[in-house]
Amino acid sequence: MVIEISWPALDQIVCAQHLFYDVTLGQDAISERISYARQPSKLPVALGIDKVACFLDTSPSLKSRTALTTVYSAVLCMSEVVLFKITDIDNRRMVIWAEQGKG
Repeated sequence: MVIEISWPALDQIVCAQHLFYDVTLGQDAISERISYARQPSKLPVALGIDKVACFLDTSPSLKSRTALTTVYSAVLCMSEVVLFKITDIDNRRMVIWAEQGKG
């Protein structure tokens, strides 16, 4: 029988075990050996080349296609796109400056 448990519930159980061994029993050595479980990170779904080309081909004008291509190729998030200005593009160095970017 396999029991599935959510990550927050598992984290709560581990915290309860730490409290039990540390405070109630005074066994610090046992508590140190109980490790927290890490939630596996999921990679985002990446579009294939043909899907991206199809997506860009549906843009109504050259201006919107250029904007979408820039956003997609620079991997900008929505908050960066909203603050994006033409002056953020440095043509000489081939760099795009993202203010308040994610790093």
